[in-house]
Amino acid sequence: MASVWGALPEFQAGQMMMQLMKQLMTNQPPMPPNPMTPWRFGDPEVLQQDLKDAGFSVVTCTPFSHPMTFAWADLVTFLLGPHGQLRLMLTKLKSDGRSDVDEEAEEMLRSIVQDRGWIHDDEVHLQNTALMFTAVKT
Repeated sequence: MASVWGALPEFQAGQMMMQLMKQLMTNQPPMPPNPMTPWRFGDPEVLQQDLKDAGFSVVTCTPFSHPMTFAWADLVTFLLGPHGQLRLMLTKLKSDGRSDVDEEAEEMLRSIVQDRGWIHDDEVHLQNTALMFTAVKT
């Protein structure tokens, strides 16, 4: 038994990160269908087919939703801090001459969560869907 993030339309944390990456990294080619991202397996049919293709015969999949709440400062650290989820990208942009990218990224992130109505009193509230699945290889 394991779980994976749901599809991007039901995964607000992923939407937030993708929007921020798109704003920071301009001139990127469009993403291919079903790219290898954390939410790649968010479509239960794709997940089940991939597991069956890998030799699993009994596959079940159940979606569930759960909220995530971050204090603003914690979210900034989680995404943009020294060990943040997007640190590698920010470091690369800095090496490409974008010396103010850290401040720029935080301002963009604030704008994203405000525009989508996800921040209240310096807390960011996200609703996310995940898929619990079991797979048996016989």
